[in-house]
Amino acid sequence: VTGVQTCALPILGTGSNESFVIHDRFWKTLLPDEQAYFRPAANNIAIEDGRLRPVEWVFYPYDANCDITITDISHLKISLPKYYNAILRHKEHALAGRADLGGGSPWWALSRPRGHEAKRLPKLLVAQFGRRGSFTYDETGEVAAVNASALVWRRDPLMMPDEAGEDDQSHEIEVPFDRSGLPQAYVALFNSRVFETLLDHFCPRLLGGQYVLQKRYLVHIPTPDLSEPALPRDEITALVGLGARVLTEGL
Repeated sequence: VTGVQTCALPILGTGSNESFVIHDRFWKTLLPDEQAYFRPAANNIAIEDGRLRPVEWVFYPYDANCDITITDISHLKISLPKYYNAILRHKEHALAGRADLGGGSPWWALSRPRGHEAKRLPKLLVAQFGRRGSFTYDETGEVAAVNASALVWRRDPLMMPDEAGEDDQSHEIEVPFDRSGLPQAYVALFNSRVFETLLDHFCPRLLGGQYVLQKRYLVHIPTPDLSEPALPRDEITALVGLGARVLTEGL
């Protein structure tokens, strides 16, 4: 959005959500070793009233370098016996024929696993379609943005005002964005009625009344850069508190 120093990260592409995204009910039937190969999925149904409440899981067999950790079929069958027998083995032909599957990748690999997802970065999340309440924050970075936009701070760390020192002078210190309180402040701002008025001006609507919350529309919305030192800190602090409450209690 205009004025905010964020950049939108590319959305994770599974290549087949029906093959790689499972519901929480099925995930709970897996043994813990098998569950570990899945991550909570951020999508429209996971973001509600400003809260992040995933009910689906995405298969993500990648390490921190985005290298696939299951490299042969025997390893796949041993590591994920229930998932393989219930879902994957029936999809092998279709998955192997994907045009966007990287050369040399096994047929159970995701089409676009995204390096930033492997690093598990904290991120602001925006549902693809929605309205007030469709903006939230993933504090741990564990949630994978499957059908949602992920935003990270472009200037990280950022300079923030520090408490006055012994000389009674104000100082600035480097603070990582995820520890600055600003993610919570933006959650409060983006889920406000004022911001929804801006959505109504800049974003087209679906027949059901939801806004299309895609980058090409959101980028035009004028929004304050809350990291600016000139802004009143007491008001930013109030926004941080409001956002923290939205993340835990909802709107």
